[in-house]
Amino acid sequence: MNTLKLIFILFISISMSQCGSSQQAPLEVPFNGGNSYYETWIAGVQGGGSGVNLFLDFKNVPEDVILKEAYFQEMRATITLENGQYVARFKTALNNARDIVMSKDPVEEMVNTPSSKEMFKFPLEENEAGITYMQNGALRYAKIANITFKESKPLPSQRPQNGMDRGQE
Repeated sequence: MNTLKLIFILFISISMSQCGSSQQAPLEVPFNGGNSYYETWIAGVQGGGSGVNLFLDFKNVPEDVILKEAYFQEMRATITLENGQYVARFKTALNNARDIVMSKDPVEEMVNTPSSKEMFKFPLEENEAGITYMQNGALRYAKIANITFKESKPLPSQRPQNGMDRGQE
């Protein structure tokens, strides 16, 4: 029991010392265009997955800025540049094919991936995203506000193999 208390106190001490030493207020991003939005999607087949795509409206990003990660609705994803648009693609648990190990032995269940909430360094509202980026060798944090929801465009489903719709048989 004393060992457990010692580990707990050590953990709290390390956590508190790191928080106080590197606190930095989130910045307003000077290259934010203000029209960032997100769409949700779900695959049309069982087990095909689902997710949220966050489209960041960044204009004139300086060459010394490297966008890293986005945090949105307790999820985290890498920011990528796709066809001139910055995007963060988050996977969600809905419609995922998962094999879950159920056992009396906790060691066997350790292969299961627990769901985790990814928290940004600063509090975020439902319509805010946090981003991390590197500039001049320093890691910076920023908030993007007023992110709107847009209906996703439905993707066409796979055609039947015989080339006919069910109503035409």
